[in-house]
Amino acid sequence: MLFRMLVRVTFPLAAAPYVNQAARTVMAIVGPVLAVELGLSAQDTSA
Repeated sequence: MLFRMLVRVTFPLAAAPYVNQAARTVMAIVGPVLAVELGLSAQDTSA
């Protein structure tokens, strides 16, 4: 019982940085392509 609860809590916390890095990698690859395709400049994308 304790092991199951430990796994349910620990696994998502341990996996979160990897999921975050994967999302950042995808955005780093896709972002420039989308910017060119949509005709955006750095000035257009700033807040």
